[in-house]
Amino acid sequence: MSPPRAGRPSNLASNPPDPRAVVDVSALLGELEDRFELARKRAGTEDLALELAGRDVLIRFAGRAMRDALGPAFGHLVRTDGAGDPSIQIDVWDGETSGVEPPSIRWEATKLDKLGVVPSRSEDRLYAMCDVAYGAITVVDPGRHFGLFQVPSASGVPWYERAAPLRVALNHLLFSTGASLVHAGAVGDERGGALLVGQGGSGKSTLAVAAAIEGLGFAGDDYVAITLDDGPAAHSVHSTAKLTERSLELLPSLGVARRRLPVDEKHVIQIAEGHPSAIRRRLPLTAIVSPRITEGTANWRRISGAEGLRSLAPSTMLQLPATGAGGLSMMASLARSVPSYSLELGDDPRRSVSALQEILSDAA
Repeated sequence: MSPPRAGRPSNLASNPPDPRAVVDVSALLGELEDRFELARKRAGTEDLALELAGRDVLIRFAGRAMRDALGPAFGHLVRTDGAGDPSIQIDVWDGETSGVEPPSIRWEATKLDKLGVVPSRSEDRLYAMCDVAYGAITVVDPGRHFGLFQVPSASGVPWYERAAPLRVALNHLLFSTGASLVHAGAVGDERGGALLVGQGGSGKSTLAVAAAIEGLGFAGDDYVAITLDDGPAAHSVHSTAKLTERSLELLPSLGVARRRLPVDEKHVIQIAEGHPSAIRRRLPLTAIVSPRITEGTANWRRISGAEGLRSLAPSTMLQLPATGAGGLSMMASLARSVPSYSLELGDDPRRSVSALQEILSDAA
């Protein structure tokens, strides 16, 4: 069932707002919803029903192109049992495939914040984001648990969006249902799960993939959802991992073909294909682990919950700021409920995984 429709605009497309002023996001969302309905009439509807963090999530694509671009990262979460009404819905389309372009908003990069958040009226209680690098528009209505994602062209969707799709919309919508998206990985086994925290470049992805290769369960390398009800848990969102050239050198058993990549691009690895038995939709969390790239032998030590929180919260709130104080409160509660550890990775991924297993035994 589609969520209730937003209010309708009167002249948004013909009279775009002054970029120096705030945007009427309610009107923008209404216009985008109308255009999505037209797009799916022209291109057809491709639905993707997921179970994500215990929530029924429905992603509706106008046409096949965007499902092919974004769907593979969610393949491990697909429901095959005929899910009912979704608790979260996201509509997705591209202009090129459907022939339906978005409203002619004069996005101006200098008027957006560094994450592309569009200044909006406080009474809207809605959120709009624009990725000016490729023209993507995300609008979210948390009250209806509904979001919409539009891009000019499916072929122009960049590698980072294909690897971790719809994280901006999911950040808002999961939080509106009591979960929280965090910038972290998660791996574990029957003893429990470790939330791998830290800013980019700390070694989270390399450690998470190495753990999957060595037989541990894998819930994510860069973004996972956390819940606190029924005990702290991490929930898988994407089945991909993003690795640098150096990471591939450290993990030769992956067998990934080396190729020259543009600056700042990473290799996207589909864990669900290479190591399907490692995928875990949910991991009970028993530890927060802050890895750090070092030389020599891997070493670990227990740290305070405050130190664990400092490794998790800043990078999450910089990349996924929408949940604000509520998201910080959830992270702080997690840091109080499970022990935190520092892990110096060393230069042998197998030894790093062994050290991680020692941490899981210590935390059990």
